[in-house]
Amino acid sequence: MSPKKILFLTSKFMVGGVERALINLVKNIDKSKYNITLIATFPSDNIGENKIDGIRILQLDEYKSECFNQQGKSKSFYAILKSTYARIMTHIFHDYCRSAYWAIKSWSDFEEEYDCVISYKADDAVVASLASKFKAKKKILWVHGELPETTSYKKCYQRIAKGFDGIFCVSDAIEMYIKKYFKEYKGVVLSIGNIVDSEDIVNKGQEHIDVQFKNKNNSIVTVGRLSPEKGQAMIPLTTRLLLDAGYDVYWYLVGDGDLRETVESEIQKYDVAEHVILLGTQMNPYPYIKNCDIYVQPSFSEGWCLTVQEARILQKPIVTTPLPVMHEQIISGENGLIAEAVTPEALFEGIRTLLDHPELQAKFVENLSHEVCDNSGELQKLYDFIES
Repeated sequence: MSPKKILFLTSKFMVGGVERALINLVKNIDKSKYNITLIATFPSDNIGENKIDGIRILQLDEYKSECFNQQGKSKSFYAILKSTYARIMTHIFHDYCRSAYWAIKSWSDFEEEYDCVISYKADDAVVASLASKFKAKKKILWVHGELPETTSYKKCYQRIAKGFDGIFCVSDAIEMYIKKYFKEYKGVVLSIGNIVDSEDIVNKGQEHIDVQFKNKNNSIVTVGRLSPEKGQAMIPLTTRLLLDAGYDVYWYLVGDGDLRETVESEIQKYDVAEHVILLGTQMNPYPYIKNCDIYVQPSFSEGWCLTVQEARILQKPIVTTPLPVMHEQIISGENGLIAEAVTPEALFEGIRTLLDHPELQAKFVENLSHEVCDNSGELQKLYDFIES
């Protein structure tokens, strides 16, 4: 029997948790049973760095060109004309929203059919809309976090969701949230954990980095896109509170994004330029986690938080904000600390507790060393759904 065809749609390739989760997922899918195509709808400069053996990875324009060439052999003159018009308009209006709009308008003309189409960025309405236009026996929305709550967005997503057979959620907390968000949804809703390669993470954690942590005993790392929901804007004030309390800490931020200017402004405001170090995007964040003393996740919102899972694999003492999803990974006081609030003051108290109690850090490291983070069995949920 020939392999079944799966199409994954995402917005673009960045060095982020969702993208790493997607790459890990497609790497682990059984290639003898499934042919995989992965399309990024938004131009991505580093798409070439994500090449994976046996997987077709394309940007949207490349895929459209392939389909257009196929249409030229089998389509009517009207269909070719319509598709050509869409390609011209996409070229003229080459910003993301308008380009995607014309792609959606012309997508129904493309004949390639799949056994399963997966919108891996369900929080991106453009990606979800594109996925709904493909011909497929099964369609999946893959949800990594909360969706927009405004009335107009809710109506949009509820309309989109009707075209999908299943909604996969990256955590139990998000599954509960989605069931409330889509109260009238008739398809399957279930949680499926992110696939991680623990051995690969540990190996990459051993790689050399040029950065020398200034205080090996009080070094803190946070990894993630610089974005409001990730909470990095709280870090400068938290650092100031620690310095004023007598802790000579150095906090390293791995990642970049729209919040950078805000974080830089807060760094100047609290006079912590020597103690909060912005490292920017790093293709391999694991050595930074591996070499720090404490890993901190200051998020306001998370669907699962892959970086916390990776810090657990690297057996680092962890402090997180008290999001419902964090309780699926952290038992506070046993393998990490969950702060009492999403505030700089609460993060300060959590970090201070660890700095004052090295024996607690050692306890966390010991307990983490016995945890099994391999969840490759979660793939069976995907297989069962496709085959059902």
